[in-house]
Amino acid sequence: GFDVELCVAIVEGKTSFGRSYTGFCSTYLSSIIPRGNDGNGPFVGPDIVRLWIHPGSFSKLPLDISKDETISHRCFNTPVMCIGAGTGIAPLRSLLMEREARRLAKVGNASFANTNGHNDSCISNNQQDEKDNILVFGSRKKSMDFYYESNWDELINNQSLRLVPAFSQDQKHKLYVQRALREADGGSGALIVHHILERNGAVYIAGGSKM
Repeated sequence: GFDVELCVAIVEGKTSFGRSYTGFCSTYLSSIIPRGNDGNGPFVGPDIVRLWIHPGSFSKLPLDISKDETISHRCFNTPVMCIGAGTGIAPLRSLLMEREARRLAKVGNASFANTNGHNDSCISNNQQDEKDNILVFGSRKKSMDFYYESNWDELINNQSLRLVPAFSQDQKHKLYVQRALREADGGSGALIVHHILERNGAVYIAGGSKM
């Protein structure tokens, strides 16, 4: 079998008339008792969530490994930029982790090849090298809403991710992903312009419709 992970924000607030409301689906998911298996029998627990998986718009993720040996720090032919806010980070995480799995597979093969005189490690120790993956992530506070922080730290340590954070409430002025992206690398949208026009990169966006 396999596991399915969900990143769900509980919807709650008040209307303009002062009436409290909660989200139907998020409240239900937060209240259920998960079924578990103790290893000695069938799954136990009263609640079951039935779901269906439909193909989405992220089906064409670039996974082709680069054969250009002159660029040792690039694993993929196509770099990817992911832009997400809040729980919209969840599907983007799946894309980045899939690419990381492919990268690690290449590193493993390269380690074997290095014993035969080849050098194609797909790793760079230079922090300034362009990364295969760029993540522009926004939320309210780093201390509360930095979803999957440990995953990003691992990818950054592996030199396979550049993170551009935007925590809107951690400074006096509001900072959203749009502004963080626009101001990166000297401003005027230099980062995304370079990514698309010069690196022929792909862009994936997930989050609220007003983002």
